[in-house]
Amino acid sequence: MTAHNATETLIHKGNGLQVVVGLGQSGLSVAHYLAKQGYQVAVTDAQVAPTLAAQLPDEIEVRQFGNIDAELLQQAARIIISPGISLDTPAIAAARHANIPVVSDIQLFVRLVRCRSWRSQAPMPKAP
Repeated sequence: MTAHNATETLIHKGNGLQVVVGLGQSGLSVAHYLAKQGYQVAVTDAQVAPTLAAQLPDEIEVRQFGNIDAELLQQAARIIISPGISLDTPAIAAARHANIPVVSDIQLFVRLVRCRSWRSQAPMPKAP
């Protein structure tokens, strides 16, 4: 399945397609987390056969390997990049130029922790 055909057939939930760039250990963790949260997730990596590809959840149908797929990135609601991926990579730079949010895996989880921390400090509403 090509990235173009696969993204055309996806039914996006919530905040749209989340594209993970780089399938190292942190990219794999992000992909698992987002899939578990119910997001539609795609993964792209410059390696033809990333070592950890077999560990991706079955729900992730869009797996584009061999290059960082610029067309796939243009369809993303958000792009999550692994630490080894440069923001100057042409496909990433083009996505940023198109105002597609690009965050690191660390930024994603820091935001999550802050959100959960804030919620835990919020007062509980009083019962009627």
